[in-house]
Amino acid sequence: MRSGLGIRVASGTLAVAVCAAMAIVALQAGTSAGASDCASFGQAANFAVFSDGAFNASESSGTSISGRIAAAGDVTLDGVFVGPASGDASPTIVAGGNFTAGRTTGAGGTVNGGVTYGGTSNVAPNFTVNGGLTNAAPPFSFATEFTSIKTLSASLAGLPQSTGSSVSLAYGALTLTGTATGLNVFTVDATQLAQAQGIVINLTQPGATALVNVNTATILSIAPQYMNLSGNATAAGILWNLSLATEFDVTHGVAWQGTILAPNANVTGLNHPQLSGQLIAASVPDSSWVINRVKYTGCLPQPPGPPDTTLTMQALCIDANGNLDMRLRNTGEQTREVAWTDLTRRDFGRFDAPPHSDEYFVDRGGDGTSVVRASSGTTRVLADGTDRACQGHITVELVTEGDAPAGAAWNVSITDGDNGNVSSVLTLGSGQSGTVTVPGGYVAGSAPIDEVVGGAAYTLSVPDPLGALSTSISLNPVEILDGQDEFVTVTRVGRPVPARRSNRRRRWIRRSRRGRPIRRPGRASTTAAPAPTSPSPIT
Repeated sequence: MRSGLGIRVASGTLAVAVCAAMAIVALQAGTSAGASDCASFGQAANFAVFSDGAFNASESSGTSISGRIAAAGDVTLDGVFVGPASGDASPTIVAGGNFTAGRTTGAGGTVNGGVTYGGTSNVAPNFTVNGGLTNAAPPFSFATEFTSIKTLSASLAGLPQSTGSSVSLAYGALTLTGTATGLNVFTVDATQLAQAQGIVINLTQPGATALVNVNTATILSIAPQYMNLSGNATAAGILWNLSLATEFDVTHGVAWQGTILAPNANVTGLNHPQLSGQLIAASVPDSSWVINRVKYTGCLPQPPGPPDTTLTMQALCIDANGNLDMRLRNTGEQTREVAWTDLTRRDFGRFDAPPHSDEYFVDRGGDGTSVVRASSGTTRVLADGTDRACQGHITVELVTEGDAPAGAAWNVSITDGDNGNVSSVLTLGSGQSGTVTVPGGYVAGSAPIDEVVGGAAYTLSVPDPLGALSTSISLNPVEILDGQDEFVTVTRVGRPVPARRSNRRRRWIRRSRRGRPIRRPGRASTTAAPAPTSPSPIT
């Protein structure tokens, strides 16, 4: 910040909104959302099975998988038929490690749609691969994909159960009932799920979907005899989220409905459970799952992004008008649309904060009890108010040039030019100075970081210059921020004082007027001395 506020930035306009309501996007009952508002499974959305480790379906014959398989590790098949689901691209199998087929039990099998593998391939003669075997690295990073998937799973696990949703376990049946038209969130304890002999999901509203968060951070083994969907529930609209489970074992041949999201768990299926959905897991080391890919079509809320640290806000002080001056700083690279409100008052407003700038705004009537919230997109910042007054000092020195009345003093007036709330008078003689304390403040608008648009403005004047030819003021008006001191010189210019002759000059003039030889001070005389006479000759 420069002394005297010599550099100014053009004042921005602080637009005041018509209403203080701020929209908060939420995927709740009755709320429709565009595709961009919905979370994505990334590459996993394109596969029936998506594993961050191995996929093994070779221990039990009679398994079929309709849909693609992707595994970061090895893929091992035997006694299985694998083919693409409707609309699937090729290859049908993507193995980051080795691909082995027909070598475990010798039952053979078929893969339609081709295989890519990153390691080696070992295919028995009685196992058919239609579409070719290609040695190539996966076309995406499993590590990157699972980082996003785990973030999404953890975010979903933190959602509270929806209003109107219920979970009950009675007579061996675990019943989940949802009444919302959008996403119905259920929280199911692992103990309830393990004890259930059957599962019923009932969604009463058209278009409703279900997110079932299962609370467990350990091994979960279940053997439900049935899973029934009623009302408007469909397999495409159900997601089972086991965010922290380390192992999930389904040991009965139940017809499982919905996608299983268990990014930290080894998932196994014994006795040929039938999955209508998708399976996303840390690993599938031993599986007899019969899988029919039903792509999840529900809309899930986006996980929160990394904390936004580019916006900060601070209460500065109470200005001369009794309002709370605020500053919002944007250190980011983009202009941010900001809406703010004083949660304890009725004042609010909107503005655009340019990149790398400080935005100054005024909370009318704000004080130390205020809590100001500013929102930009999903970013929210809060700042407590303050009761500390904006204050600074103006020091004035009076200087005279030329003729001035002996012993005179002049009144220097300091006035708040904005509203006239402040008026002070300093009475100063020549060479004297005085200081006055005045309220400070900040002009609303945008400025580069650590600069300002302006401060509280004060006008200086000398109402009666006592006959001066002119009066000049070195800085006028004077703008004062909080804690700022300014020094101003007031110069009164009078008539020039005539030059006085020296006493030596006056004495020389008097002697010349008395007929004395003309001799300038400090010089030799200009009158020549008479020549000497020679003696007369003797005759």
